[in-house]
Amino acid sequence: MSDKNLYRQFCETEDKIPIYSKDWWMDAVCGEDNWDVILIKDKNDEIIASLPYYLKRKYGLKYITQPPLTQTNGLYIKYSKEQKLASKLSYEKEIIFEIDDKLKELGIDYYNQNFHYSFLNWQPFYWKGYSQTTRYTYVIRDLSDLRTVFSNFSKSKRKYINENEGKYRVYETDNVRMFYELNRKVFERQGLKIPYSMNFIIKLDQRLAERQSRVIFAANDEYGNVNCMLYLVFDKMSSYLLMSGTDPERRDLNLKTLLVWEAIKFSSKIGLMFDFEGSMMENVATFFREFGAEPIPYHSIWKNFSTKAKIYNSIHGMARSIYHTLKGEKQ
Repeated sequence: MSDKNLYRQFCETEDKIPIYSKDWWMDAVCGEDNWDVILIKDKNDEIIASLPYYLKRKYGLKYITQPPLTQTNGLYIKYSKEQKLASKLSYEKEIIFEIDDKLKELGIDYYNQNFHYSFLNWQPFYWKGYSQTTRYTYVIRDLSDLRTVFSNFSKSKRKYINENEGKYRVYETDNVRMFYELNRKVFERQGLKIPYSMNFIIKLDQRLAERQSRVIFAANDEYGNVNCMLYLVFDKMSSYLLMSGTDPERRDLNLKTLLVWEAIKFSSKIGLMFDFEGSMMENVATFFREFGAEPIPYHSIWKNFSTKAKIYNSIHGMARSIYHTLKGEKQ
């Protein structure tokens, strides 16, 4: 049996694998033929670690990168309950060194993946010549007491919810096409092209609906107009605020706040944590923080495997730096 099929079986039995690393998620966002997986097995031929990856080719480069709409995937390690810290660290080192060997065998030019925040020890990657930057997501870990959760919201968030909760109809819907149109407007308002097609979102939504792993919330005004929508996905550990969309003419109403509160209540009901998915943008991070969410670091890890990739990334980095400098001067 191929490693990919073995991984499909592994995903069915290993509940702690986050949704963005599941085989069916990778099928949906990459295409079934555009991803693969590295498996690490013990002496009994049991899977103890996995690294699903999205393989792309561009400008003559063969590289691994993040799939669309996939904040993190990276390495998942299955631990034994009896492991002491010293043996756990040795275990991680052996797995990561073997991962590096298998990445070299792929003949890639460049590697870059964001790892789920549950992965803590990236040091063995450093010993193998990888680089890292820290990013942040925002998480509410304990949703068991919603009164406590609500009390941790900022004063302005609590006031808005209390004043408007009964004014707008907040409900669940399956209308993914309407969601896409509102989501597209978020990008248009910023002068950007939406980075995925409606067909892509419809196919992803079908997979998620089949797995009962998503819910779409909407908020209507008094005239029945849909002003804001939120797309929530979830696994057996956490929910994730994947996407949202707001009518640009109604942004001042801050209806997203109501939908986030609805999503938090939904997540509490089924015993999950709530992951805002984070952002390195200050204004977005501030919005999340006002819900009492905790900033949690996660690793973005990369390595140039060829001189060609090193040259390309150096030129690309300089061009990006110049662009942002010029953009800042114009502002």
